[in-house]
Amino acid sequence: MTANKNQDFFSNSAVVVLFFCALLLTLYVYWPSLNGPFVFDDIPNLEALGAFGGVDSLEKALIFIFDGKAGPLGRPLALTSFLLNDTNWPSNAEFSFKYTNVLIHCLVGVLIFVFARKIIFLAGVNKDRANIYAIFVMIFWLLHPMNISGVLLVVQRMNQLATGFMLIFFIYYLYNRNSVVSFDKSVYFFSICGAIFIAAILSKETAALIPIYLCVLEIVLQGQRREKNDWIQVFIVYIGGLAFIGLLFFYANFDSFTWQVRGFTPLERLMTESRILIDYLDKIVRPSSVGSGFVNDDIILSKNLFEPITTVLSIIFVASLLVVALFVKNKLVKFGIFWFFGGHLLESTCLPLELYFEHRNYLPMVGIIIALVGILDQLKQKEIVYGVMCVLVLISLILSRQSAVIWGDSSKLAKVLFVEHPNSKRAYQSFINERFFSGDMAAVKYLIASGKEKFPGDNYMLLQSVIVGCDNELNFAVENEDIKRKIISGYYDNGSIALINTLSRLARDNKCREVNYDFVEDVIDGFLLNKFYKGNYDRSILYSIKHDLYIHKKIYKKALYFINKSVKLNNKNHQLMFKKISLLSALEFNSMLVSTLKEAMNISSGNYFKDKFYRDIYASMIDDLVKLEKG
Repeated sequence: MTANKNQDFFSNSAVVVLFFCALLLTLYVYWPSLNGPFVFDDIPNLEALGAFGGVDSLEKALIFIFDGKAGPLGRPLALTSFLLNDTNWPSNAEFSFKYTNVLIHCLVGVLIFVFARKIIFLAGVNKDRANIYAIFVMIFWLLHPMNISGVLLVVQRMNQLATGFMLIFFIYYLYNRNSVVSFDKSVYFFSICGAIFIAAILSKETAALIPIYLCVLEIVLQGQRREKNDWIQVFIVYIGGLAFIGLLFFYANFDSFTWQVRGFTPLERLMTESRILIDYLDKIVRPSSVGSGFVNDDIILSKNLFEPITTVLSIIFVASLLVVALFVKNKLVKFGIFWFFGGHLLESTCLPLELYFEHRNYLPMVGIIIALVGILDQLKQKEIVYGVMCVLVLISLILSRQSAVIWGDSSKLAKVLFVEHPNSKRAYQSFINERFFSGDMAAVKYLIASGKEKFPGDNYMLLQSVIVGCDNELNFAVENEDIKRKIISGYYDNGSIALINTLSRLARDNKCREVNYDFVEDVIDGFLLNKFYKGNYDRSILYSIKHDLYIHKKIYKKALYFINKSVKLNNKNHQLMFKKISLLSALEFNSMLVSTLKEAMNISSGNYFKDKFYRDIYASMIDDLVKLEKG
């Protein structure tokens, strides 16, 4: 009896020690990365902090929070969290943003421990082993190199928070599902579940996967439910799962133009994702830092089942895993496989998203780690089990620490991404910028020359070559008609239009002898004639830049013509309308100004607080005009 108590005490003590060691090791691993740069999607999602001169009032805070463009619901809860780190842009608070992400990562790790412990226990593993296995799941997940980009890309806090709330949902569900035996308790149960779901989906829309995850929990662990509660399974799980599938196809954009811009068809995406899922699985069970990061635009498309041949092999392998999951008796293996593939139903199927991102595995990979636990638990020699676990954790620790050091240095990061992704346009662009700002013009010249050869239809690199070549004697100048022709035939890149503003500034400030107003206008006209830039949003921006160009040239009637075209294409945009109002005011076209202001008062951008902010300005301007006329 005493021996068993001592053994239980030792086991519990070990779990506590390992629990806190996991959190401390996570901080140790990520610490070198905390002064690293903002990269990729960080800037377009955070620059709104400085849109109105900084968030220095409740009104501006509410405008920022409810003006998100990253997803259909705007992700206001995640945007609110960014205000904890800074209230202006550009920001020098890289450390604060990234440190907060690491702390959230640790908190999610704690939730994973609680969740995994419950799953493992429900699968029939005894309490002591369930504790040890749950600690392994937690620490392996916390230190796994696949999570590096998902933590250090600041904007992926959206994904972190959604994952955290989803885990809270599942933990509450698992611990309370069988206690719903009366109407009062069911109301309370559903209210709590609903509140957590709302918090999750307002962080990121991937929370829509909750019904799918619940299906996995119910199907795999259905022996734990009470018969009297089967209506929960029917109404919450199965109907919820069907509703998710319906919404998935409803939001799946099968418009040919959208897919044309992406560069692949829905079928090509589905076939390619089969290979990508295998790559994810491989990186989870064999931790690796090579080829990781956010520059994954070099994925080879699956044109058909046999091109490349790994397409059909991957589809067979995925199907085989699902068949294994259907018939295997090991509940942890069954759970893990279904959890992983269920977690990829949103972003790895028929939505026109980019093909590959590691952060999409932030929650799904928990399933694979639990499945690995299920396999190891079958081994009789526990020394081998714990040895394998220690080796996997140690490998993850070393690789993630190395990656964190790289992420903490913008120069190293750009170079490593370029070396590991030589066929990535995004890696080329990033490395060219880094070498340019480091003053290595010889490298810039080589990179641009090789990049143009490798990516002949890349408009971004074409404009980038003009910008970095300005007054640096790199001889990248091209004739107006030549650049216009190349832009017309180039393919889509949502970053290209942003470079036109840089060209416009160069022309305005007369800082580049090759770039004048006519050159910039030809660039804009090239984009307007490009078949990939036919969307109203892109064209409204292009016409707005043309308006800016003619303002600088002091040809105001043409400026008014182009801002009118811009507003017509995007009539819910206050910034564009304000440009028109400012021009009419400067030209003293008062009658037209009054009618435009009244029109602007009716704009509904979808952000109540932004609309109110601008309407107050419009109303004030109307009052001033009325007073001016009376005076």
